Amino acid sequence: MNPTQTLVYMILILALFMGIFNASYSVFNPKNGRKFPLFFLNLCLFFIASMHLMELVSTSQESLLIWHDLKLFAWFFFPAVWLFVSIDVTRKLTKGRIILPLLLGVSSLSLVIVRILDPRYSLFYTSFQRSQGMFFWRLETTKGPFYTVFLGYLLIALIGALIVYLSAAVGNGKKQRRLFIESFLVSLIPVLFFMAELYDPFKTGLDFLSTGMLTSIALLSYINLKATWKAVAQRAKADLFQNDENPMILIDRGFTLLDFNAKAEQYFPELDESVLGLNLKAILVRGKMLLEHLEHPMQPNLDFQYGENLYTFEIKTSKVTDERKIELGTLIRLIDVSEKRKERESLHRLATRDSLTGLLNRRQFMSLARLAFDRNRIDDSGLGVLLFNIDKFSEINRTYGTHVGDEVLRGVSAKLSEIFRKSDVVGRIGGEEFAAVLPSIKAEDALKLAMKCCTLISETTFTFDGKTVQTTISSGVCVTRSKEDTLDEILRCAYVALKESKEKGRNQVSLYVENAVNPTEEVK
Repeated sequence: MNPTQTLVYMILILALFMGIFNASYSVFNPKNGRKFPLFFLNLCLFFIASMHLMELVSTSQESLLIWHDLKLFAWFFFPAVWLFVSIDVTRKLTKGRIILPLLLGVSSLSLVIVRILDPRYSLFYTSFQRSQGMFFWRLETTKGPFYTVFLGYLLIALIGALIVYLSAAVGNGKKQRRLFIESFLVSLIPVLFFMAELYDPFKTGLDFLSTGMLTSIALLSYINLKATWKAVAQRAKADLFQNDENPMILIDRGFTLLDFNAKAEQYFPELDESVLGLNLKAILVRGKMLLEHLEHPMQPNLDFQYGENLYTFEIKTSKVTDERKIELGTLIRLIDVSEKRKERESLHRLATRDSLTGLLNRRQFMSLARLAFDRNRIDDSGLGVLLFNIDKFSEINRTYGTHVGDEVLRGVSAKLSEIFRKSDVVGRIGGEEFAAVLPSIKAEDALKLAMKCCTLISETTFTFDGKTVQTTISSGVCVTRSKEDTLDEILRCAYVALKESKEKGRNQVSLYVENAVNPTEEVK
């Protein structure tokens, strides 16, 4: 067996498998709208390939004639199916969906009937003999009148398919044009092989007509399957876009709105079909921050109120390019991070806030207080430190229970929070001890503020579970004298003043008036 014969056999075997696979896929894929025309086309591929293969390996004229006749029956159906596939693929058949297939089928069946009624080969072949070609044995025939009719029928179907694909390529958009142009080029193959069948100068023994049919059917089936898979992929991408749980907006390079999904329409009611093609800047009302992010990407999040809820979106953008990597536009994806933000805030609160009172815990208070002292070294605007201690708190716990003591701590912290400014650093730094660092304040103002706190607590009655509790607080105040004073030094001085208030009988405010540097008295 020479290499040419081996290659032809391999091609025919491959065509057999392709015919089986394509026919099976066309039938059992429920989303393939072209399943029946392609199914019959691949049946032709299978029968022509199998019969031609058997014809090539035949060793006698009788067996060669049998396989040739069976192959001829598949040939008769090929023109009808080929033309119908072209009409179905291009969706050119709007009327006569039943009449045209019937006409094509009747034409093919007529040729089959004539061939069956011509056992002596007087109508299709006037004579035949087995002859040796360059590579294969073949059936050399003298064509009869009905074979000429068949060739004319075949040529009309091939030219008709070319016209259908060409008109579809001209009249359709860019997405479908490539499919129709490829189908048109593939439809040229059987025409070329048809011409080679009529004139074979090298006497190769090859059946050019069958080879052309096999090649064209296989390529056309592949093109249509590829188009089907691509359409499914595009449909899947479109469904993912439309059904994504996050708002998505597609714009071109000039901020022109190209598309948006349902979620984007939910959060931006001004988006609807009527605004497609308009500039995004002229459409979005509440999307100012979104547009600011597109022009200044350093702003990563978008916050806005929707209904009764505050939403936070992380803005992600990705460039949309064509096959040549030329930028066409931008896909804006708004990822809802509201829950993540709440979780982060909750974790931050747990790390920085006292779980009982909601004030800063000791660690966070000391950290922010040191930052305030660092700023004071720069602007020297002065800082005041206030310490508070609930008087006789242990007696409250013994008398009413620790749960009431906890409520007293909450109540006192809430009252103190009402007095201080947002710029003040206020925290719970001990069991019943509170502290505040006050930026840009004078000693007399700090003293008045501390007295106000003491007065407010003493005049407040706390009621918990039917139990009425009244308490007082003592306070120590210290104010920086120079920008070189440190937090530790001022705190120690404030503790000295707090001790003085305790010694005076509690519910007092004392201002540390000594030099605030290196105090030696220790608070117990």
